Amino acid sequence: MRNIPFEASEYEESYVGGANGLSIGRGEDELTIIVKQSFPSSGYTMNVREITKKDGILTVHLDLIYPQPDAIVLQVIAYGKQIVKINNKDLGEFPKFYKLEL
Repeated sequence: MRNIPFEASEYEESYVGGANGLSIGRGEDELTIIVKQSFPSSGYTMNVREITKKDGILTVHLDLIYPQPDAIVLQVIAYGKQIVKINNKDLGEFPKFYKLEL
């Protein structure tokens, strides 16, 4: 398994839906991965901790950060998003599969 260097955007939260998981965009110079996750209320955040590649599988390791027990949060379904960019030179051969690990 090898670690893949990446650049990640700031975490974004919205209240408009979207599917959980990974959206992959292959560009000429970089691979763009959009990581989406839904949460039962506001106050949650997520962070891409690392990206690894092994046997043709690219795994995005995600940390979930829960709100404090005494936090005042909105009682709505919240959607988190973070965009990750990987230089194709750092990636090498394109992965056959992509996996999200919480």
